[in-house]
Amino acid sequence: MVAHSVLQGIAFIHKEGYVHKDIHPGNVFSSLIRDKKVPAKDPVIVFKIGDLGITNLETEMDVFNTMVGRWMIPPEFLKPDQFGKIGKQVDMYHAGLVFLSLLLGRIPTFTEKDILDGGPRIMAERLNSIYSPAISKALRRHVENRTQTALEFWKDISSARTK
Repeated sequence: MVAHSVLQGIAFIHKEGYVHKDIHPGNVFSSLIRDKKVPAKDPVIVFKIGDLGITNLETEMDVFNTMVGRWMIPPEFLKPDQFGKIGKQVDMYHAGLVFLSLLLGRIPTFTEKDILDGGPRIMAERLNSIYSPAISKALRRHVENRTQTALEFWKDISSARTK
C-alpha cells in the first residue's frame, strides 16, 4: 500500500517534468479516507508525498543546485563523473531508502564511504524479504543501472508479490 501510493506520487511528479529530491519517511504522510459513496465501508489508509519545497524541474537540476539530507545522499551527488548525472532516478534511490527503512523498522544511516561502496544496496540485498531485489535495484550506485521509473519500480515490487 505504501509503495503503491508513493510510487504513484513520484510518477505524477515526474510526468510533470519535476524531480522531488527529498523523499524520506518524514515526507510520506498517511490519512484515513472514507468512501463517500459507501459510508458504511471501513475507511482505507492512503499515503501521500509532501514537502515539495525543493522540487526542481529536471531540466534545471545539477549537483550545485541540489540539496539533499546527509543520510540520503545518492552516489551521483558525491561523484557524478563516476556514477552518472543527477536526475529523476534520485527519486527512485530515495524511494528505495524509504522502503528499506520500512523493512528495517528504522531509518538507517550511511557515511559517504558507505554510499560510495554501495552500502544501502548491500543492506537491502541482505534482508530476508521478497522485496529485497526490487529495493536493491533502486539503490544501485550507477544511475544507468538503477530502477529508472516509478512504474518500473512498482512492476518489480508487484512481481515479487506474485512469486
